[in-house]
Amino acid sequence: MNRLWLALLVIAAGVAGSTSAAAQVGEDGAREQFTVRVAVEEVRLDAVVLDKKGRPITDLTAADFEIYQDTLPQEVTSATYISNQTAPEAAPRLPGKRPKALAPLPAPAPEPEEVNRTIVFVVDDMSMRFEHVHYARMAMQNFVEKQMQPGDMVAILRTGYGNSALQMFLADKGQLLARIEKVRWGSNAGRDVEFDRANYNLNYIFDSQISTIRYALGALGRLPGRKAVIVLSAQPTIPKPIYTTVEDMFAGKDIDFYYRVLRQYNQLADEALRSGAVVHVMDVRGLLAPDTNVWTRGESPGRDFSGFGENFSDGQNPLPQKTGGTFVQNANFMVDGVGEEVGNMLRGYYLLSYSPPATTFKENRRDIYHRVTIKVKRKGATVHTRDGFYGRAADEAGPPERHPLQEAIFSPFQFRDLGVSLASGYIDGAGAGYVLRSWIHLDSRNLTLREKPGEGHFAEVETVALTSDIDGWVHDSRLLRYLFRIPEENLDWVREHGIRFSLLLPVRKPGAYYVRAAVRDIDSGKIGSAYQFIEIPDLGKDRLALSDIFVLATAEDAEWIRSGTARELEETVFTPVLGRDDGRSPALRQYAAGDNFRHMAVLYHAKVKKEEPADLELQSVLYRDGVEVFRSAPQPLDVRGLTNFDRIPVTQKLTLGKDLAAGDYVLELLARDKRRKEKDGLVSQALDFQITAPPASPAGP
Repeated sequence: MNRLWLALLVIAAGVAGSTSAAAQVGEDGAREQFTVRVAVEEVRLDAVVLDKKGRPITDLTAADFEIYQDTLPQEVTSATYISNQTAPEAAPRLPGKRPKALAPLPAPAPEPEEVNRTIVFVVDDMSMRFEHVHYARMAMQNFVEKQMQPGDMVAILRTGYGNSALQMFLADKGQLLARIEKVRWGSNAGRDVEFDRANYNLNYIFDSQISTIRYALGALGRLPGRKAVIVLSAQPTIPKPIYTTVEDMFAGKDIDFYYRVLRQYNQLADEALRSGAVVHVMDVRGLLAPDTNVWTRGESPGRDFSGFGENFSDGQNPLPQKTGGTFVQNANFMVDGVGEEVGNMLRGYYLLSYSPPATTFKENRRDIYHRVTIKVKRKGATVHTRDGFYGRAADEAGPPERHPLQEAIFSPFQFRDLGVSLASGYIDGAGAGYVLRSWIHLDSRNLTLREKPGEGHFAEVETVALTSDIDGWVHDSRLLRYLFRIPEENLDWVREHGIRFSLLLPVRKPGAYYVRAAVRDIDSGKIGSAYQFIEIPDLGKDRLALSDIFVLATAEDAEWIRSGTARELEETVFTPVLGRDDGRSPALRQYAAGDNFRHMAVLYHAKVKKEEPADLELQSVLYRDGVEVFRSAPQPLDVRGLTNFDRIPVTQKLTLGKDLAAGDYVLELLARDKRRKEKDGLVSQALDFQITAPPASPAGP
């Protein structure tokens, strides 16, 4: 799939819908759904109210608010406060401090109804110098480590990357921190880092900034919960033109740029409203002196900004005010992250409703920007809300035509109309770099199996699968259509056990990757999807490393992992299993208490001394919902008979206790090389799986 087609695919998949859902948790824990909406019969706007100390006020009613549209008062028909606060995460019960050398445990993907806050960081690296990028990383790292809550979904976009990069919304802090670490000055993928002075000007900076914010709003439009876009920029304000002569003033020199950006900000404000998103802007120059404006100094290595801003003065940024956000300057990113002010703005909001005047959405008024003002009667309170919208009802702009699988493959949530499970892992490929193998399991219970007299039963599906790196670039993708013929003697077995696929892909270099798959039933239109994060270390370095953990279904799987060889690596291998098979699908990873399964991994670069074998030990730890429930004693690894200590297959069997409760579990395999220093001699990998509840006993007479 080429990148241009991918860019169109992503944008089409993320175009904002007419509403956005937010959730309120009542006393009984039930979630009620609310929407921000612009329609003929009702306008619903969100607003944050803070007291003198910047703390949220949460006890107001409709009688406390006044709403004005185009300076005319409107009747407030309802006011509901919606909290985005969640209970703090339960601390894992660990025996002592978890070593920093270990990778973070994987977090389960949230369900749409579990999401409280969805946040996109837009890193305006096109405007930044080296130190600015560092401050941006610190702000994001502190947010993830200190302010991120259960139920938060976060994505990171960069203006210097263009919008064809496929970015993932993540709830896993470990994956987010890895993504943030990759944000480096001058690391623009696919572009020459040499500064192109002839094409680099204010128009270029703001066009990149605005297009990336617009892309973020489009991606947010179909996601639940209240959303926020946090722009981190070293050029956070619109420079105002400076006129040195009367002739320049009357000629309107540079004024076109200024008002063009203002008009685009009005459009962004309207799109933000319809996407249910708020835009906050943070000046990443932080506590630096005011003369560090990117347009008034030329000290950036590799980028000479001098001369570009000589006709402009530093202005303001109206976008936060237009969308209900805040503009943050003079922040200490080393300590504060995104700061207390933005943090308080994310804690909750009011949803206010009123009936707009009948002329608001008339045909001849569709391009009029209607100004909205919201006031609160409580003394000392400050309102942060949107300043208006265009006179186009939400129903007028329907979603564009798009492929049914587009939204599924790019959504941060799993589509579950069809049960699709995915298990992926890497090993070193003998002479082929790395090999990524994925098993995909399709539950047949909701799959259409149509019968053709005399020919048996058939199932027709469409499948898309792709891999993308942590920066969002797609490395390989396939869109395929299959017509499966199921022999009559295997029909009952397939209905009970489903259909299993195998996907084999070569990977040229180490790094962090996402594997994504989506399947659509052609007859019913039902869709299922799954994705998985894979991190491949650099095995060219002399460091202890551990492959992913593979659940063994067949002897062939074990031999492939043990040998590190694979046939037909030049093409994707996607072979369905439609007959009776005693092996359990590795992708399913669902077990009952008391079950057992065998798993295998490969340990790389064990250290040896002259005439002394490697000294290794293994340990298994089991977690349920992030809480440790079992830890084995460290066991020495038997290396007798081995001659290649750079590649050691490790096979184990896990027996699940009969008293384990149903739920989501993570098995962590730890390997320690006692011949290496402590910080370099410990590695781990994790495997997530489920323990299912036993079937209900039949009711008595």
